[in-house]
Amino acid sequence: MTRERFIRNTVNRCTATAKLAIPQVLFASLLVLVLASCDTAEPGPDYITPTIIAPVEGEVITDSTYTMHVKTESNCGCKQNSIIYIDSTAVHMSIVWDFKYNIQASDYDGEHVIRVHSEVPGKSEGWDSVRVTFDLQ
Repeated sequence: MTRERFIRNTVNRCTATAKLAIPQVLFASLLVLVLASCDTAEPGPDYITPTIIAPVEGEVITDSTYTMHVKTESNCGCKQNSIIYIDSTAVHMSIVWDFKYNIQASDYDGEHVIRVHSEVPGKSEGWDSVRVTFDLQ
């Protein structure tokens, strides 16, 4: 093999290798740019946890109006919705992380389940519930 032919073969192999490497480098660069440009202003939470502070499990409510207290925690400051249910009926909705709601206890009698469902729409949700007895007599 002549020296010129050796040089030409070496140059052709290097050019072929470079032609394969350039698309791979471009793809990796584009992938990094796309991932870096994702919306990170409001990341999805890993959890959202509503907690019924009052009433507590098993409480007997004897007042005609009872102030319920709910607190919702999450590891993001995302907008959230919380809905209070008495048995299976929605009675109140809030977008505040810590709120109170007046239950008209005179509308209920006996044992009932109070549930709270909180969610960051499309990202995460959580539930809490307590069983209480309304006894206004």
